[in-house]
Amino acid sequence: MATLTDIDGRDRARPDGAPGNNPGAAEPELVGPGRGEPVAAVVATPAGRRRIPEVVSTGARWRVDAGRRPCGGRPRRRAGTPAAGGAEPRAAAYAYRSHATADGLPLGSLDAGLALPCPECGTLHRPSGEESRAALGVPPPVGRLAAGLQAPPTRLRARDAERRPVSVLFCDVVDSVGLSSRLDLEDYGALILAYRKACADAVTAAGGIVAQYVGDGVMACFGCPTAHEDDPVRAVRAGLGVLGAMRDLNTDLAAEGMPALAVRAAIHTDVVLVGDLGVGTGQEAITIVGEGPNVAARLQQAAEPDTLLVSDATFCAVQGFFECRPLGPQALRGLSRMMGAFAVVGPTGATTRLEASRTLTPLVGRTDELAELRRLWSCTAQGGGRAVVLRGEAGIGKSRLAQELQAQVAASGPLLITCRCGQEHTTNAPWPLAMATQRLPRGPSARFRSLADVVDELLPPRTACRPTLLVVEDAQWADGATLRLLEILIERLPASAALAVFTARPEFDPPWLDHPGVSLLDLHRLREPEASEMLESLVIGKEMPAVVRRETLERSDGVPLFMEELARAAAAPNSGSPPGGGAYGGMLPPHPIPVTLRGLVMSRLDHLGDGKTIAQLCAGLGSCFSQAQVQAAAGVSATVACRLLARLVAEQFLDRDGSGTAATYSFRHTLVREATYQSMLLARRRFGPR
Repeated sequence: MATLTDIDGRDRARPDGAPGNNPGAAEPELVGPGRGEPVAAVVATPAGRRRIPEVVSTGARWRVDAGRRPCGGRPRRRAGTPAAGGAEPRAAAYAYRSHATADGLPLGSLDAGLALPCPECGTLHRPSGEESRAALGVPPPVGRLAAGLQAPPTRLRARDAERRPVSVLFCDVVDSVGLSSRLDLEDYGALILAYRKACADAVTAAGGIVAQYVGDGVMACFGCPTAHEDDPVRAVRAGLGVLGAMRDLNTDLAAEGMPALAVRAAIHTDVVLVGDLGVGTGQEAITIVGEGPNVAARLQQAAEPDTLLVSDATFCAVQGFFECRPLGPQALRGLSRMMGAFAVVGPTGATTRLEASRTLTPLVGRTDELAELRRLWSCTAQGGGRAVVLRGEAGIGKSRLAQELQAQVAASGPLLITCRCGQEHTTNAPWPLAMATQRLPRGPSARFRSLADVVDELLPPRTACRPTLLVVEDAQWADGATLRLLEILIERLPASAALAVFTARPEFDPPWLDHPGVSLLDLHRLREPEASEMLESLVIGKEMPAVVRRETLERSDGVPLFMEELARAAAAPNSGSPPGGGAYGGMLPPHPIPVTLRGLVMSRLDHLGDGKTIAQLCAGLGSCFSQAQVQAAAGVSATVACRLLARLVAEQFLDRDGSGTAATYSFRHTLVREATYQSMLLARRRFGPR
């Protein structure tokens, strides 16, 4: 990659197109190939060299009309610079790429005109869009967003592939060669078919897909084409499901006089390239490329028959959900480093991250909210049910606050009912609350004739001597029938002795929020002193270097879950080491975004549908951008750009400052922007501020 150096050490032109602040600056020097070459711009400042948005060289000579430079002065001829036809030499034309290339063109900068710095005084000259395109030799703009933001002419098109965190499950039959030699072809084929069906059923039930069949090998993927926040956990459940299904299958095979099948399975979690990478008749619906599938396949070979192994990366994501036995670092063929491996013994029974945690992080910065919850519980215990909604962004601590309430009121002996709405339960049955009734001490319910029957089963009368604490997690994922059930529950709460606590994300806005018996507590991010206090509790007994501490606080930005994951990732940087076993000084910042957090962001991106493309585009525009930049980069009208941005604001991806076309936008969280940016192919990434 060529390098553009601003010799006088000052910023020649800002990404927004404003004039540079360096009159009299020396001409920038371009070293390296010309046309279309991405060029890293490095500026020497009093604080040191810093990287500014990348530029792309047009490879063409730019000649100032009438032999004058844009600011009106006479251009200076540079030694050794040819001039066509005796004309005055040009200043190299550079298109600042504060955005990116979506179809081989500098997004945004072309429509607005190229920013061309004067070679002597540094004043920015901005010709029209037509002049800019003529200099570059490119066609007029098209509606790129509607076309899927086509990528440059490379082998991979942006709409065909993307980088995703996935968990790859690889299963293989033990001694398949021996079986094929001992059995008739048709018998062996029936055996393999039954095995494949058992694998596919287990994978599908856990929310994954079978990506590939290779002989007697089955490769399944969790995290594509649609991500879930708990894909590693789902993958392990599927792996155990495969082993359980094989035990049932072997029972049937034995009854038919057929030999039993033994299976090895392994899971690895990593960021991979997902897309259609086939050629001609070899095209596949989905292809997974990267270290993930290779490690899973190699790790599977190290497993004992009828055993499921997970890599250290997967173990970090599922620890607490499953009991695992460490096997130590493994040397896998083709891998240059040792890979930590764990044998999965079985589930622990934990269904949430908090249940899976060995120790709970002390609750910090929620004194007022907890006091309000205690007050509402006291009112319930004295007669008269209430409801409260704990609302906030992902990872803000809603479930942790609800759990703290449960712990503090446990001494009063309440009847505790907990249930969780999930993305996988979106049918028209009130699954979460109906299942909760099965755990009531009054015994399993009979068939419900109506939703009101479910509510009557859940809510005790006001005269009950034992109040009920009902906790409904992730209410934003409630299906239609569950939402109707909640409406009935809210109506009947005043006549009961129950406190209903709902946790939900900001988009949860049911009509009954205005009910007089419902309180709303919006949870906000931790302030800096509170975040520092929480970080101290996370690293107690360990020495965290100041640079790591500062990075963790800045990137977590007051979100407790982000802080926990970043601190854990920084503490265990070395492959093969269990969480908490590493040293904070083992890796210098910036640390990679933990796969768990990338999966969380990818799940939210997939939920956007078509809006994911615009979210990725915004991630490339930088930490702060305008509607005009989005409009130019996407090649859409002002109306469309406004609607797309409004969707991202409503989905809590962006914050808006101001109104109308003068509004500026920024990502609500730095890590969300980072993860969104990193989900794009390199060919589509925006080369703006990082």
